Amino acid sequence: MSLGPSRHSQLIATSDEEPLWLTIGDGYGYVPWRPGTIVDMPERKLEVLRKLGWGGYSSVWLCRVSSAFGRGTYPTKYVAVKVLTANASYMVGRGLMAELTVMKSIMSKNTKHPGFQFCSHLHDYFVHRSEKSYHVCLVTDVHGPSLSEMGLQQPNRSFSVQQTKRIIKQILLALDYLHRDCKVVHTATDMTSRNVLFRLENADSIVEQYLEKQPAQYYSLSAPDGSSESIVGSKSQPLFDHFPVQHVGDFSVILIDYNSATPNTKRLVDNVQTPSYQAPEVLLGYPWSTPIDVWSVGCLVSDCLVGVCPFDLKPGTQHGMSQDDIRLQGMRQILGPFQLELLEKCTRGKDYFSEEGALLRVGSFQYPALELLLRAHGTISEAEAKEAAAFMRRCMSIDPATRPSASELLEDEWLADN
Repeated sequence: MSLGPSRHSQLIATSDEEPLWLTIGDGYGYVPWRPGTIVDMPERKLEVLRKLGWGGYSSVWLCRVSSAFGRGTYPTKYVAVKVLTANASYMVGRGLMAELTVMKSIMSKNTKHPGFQFCSHLHDYFVHRSEKSYHVCLVTDVHGPSLSEMGLQQPNRSFSVQQTKRIIKQILLALDYLHRDCKVVHTATDMTSRNVLFRLENADSIVEQYLEKQPAQYYSLSAPDGSSESIVGSKSQPLFDHFPVQHVGDFSVILIDYNSATPNTKRLVDNVQTPSYQAPEVLLGYPWSTPIDVWSVGCLVSDCLVGVCPFDLKPGTQHGMSQDDIRLQGMRQILGPFQLELLEKCTRGKDYFSEEGALLRVGSFQYPALELLLRAHGTISEAEAKEAAAFMRRCMSIDPATRPSASELLEDEWLADN
């Protein structure tokens, strides 16, 4: 079993479809479903219709529910089934991945909390045995496109200020529920615009229209071991090419993907978060918890308004500087100095800072101030940029101890008019 970073991670990052030939021994083991596959369970059957997408730990499938008992606990005729790889399923069984536990907690805690509706809901789960492996399967609602996909369809490839406020408020409500009631940190790997989806209203009707227009597609490739046997797989067919957000009051979003969510009292991994979203305590080796989710919210504000994170800047080759050095210099330029009291408690603080708190390596580049970054498209006013930047600075306080909670940010003046 592979529990750490895989030697195939570069292949995963660059492949159009999941490498079906990688086994559990390689750290993967994807389910070889195809449209038409029937999954039998005691009370119902699931008919596999399309592959919606895939990632490093799973593939996601659109399925039709068929049951002599009706839909049972399933609220719709069509559902999304996230099928974990054999390796990820093994990790769930060993308690090394908390996704199933977290999603069960979401469904069993305070479901009257206003943030519950903005979390992904688990309607069922089961273990499926494929030809070679076992797979944990999670049944959820079918949702619309991600923030990143929708952002590309908006004017200037970004959301308006009012749309952004609505998105951020709903994400904060979801985080408040996760943090306070479920006792969970979401961002152990990735709370970016890819993992916030738009809720789909009238899902069954829209799915049926999609199925009429999108026949199942397949791909074929030669096995990498040089054998003559070819591998046939299902192509990813995301549900929507276009999902317009026309009015601020017309949409809501869902926070998904808990494959590396972590109980707030236990860190299952140390190297967490997408690099451009990475909080300073993660970079420097300081104990992290729910404040890293709040840091990610600050990054999401910029992602929504201009399509980039403040620390996405790539200033080119800087002699002797790592990407971590560059991001830390960016944080220093945008957010202010790192306090010595914090650096002294960081296990990797001395790798980047002198005893006086100065950066050991400094490049000849300057990150733009948040206000300038937010006006990059020229679509928001100077006053709007100033207000949004002030909110972002609250989210991205260098010291996690001074970072507001999700609950406190919900009271921020910037969100008051939404």
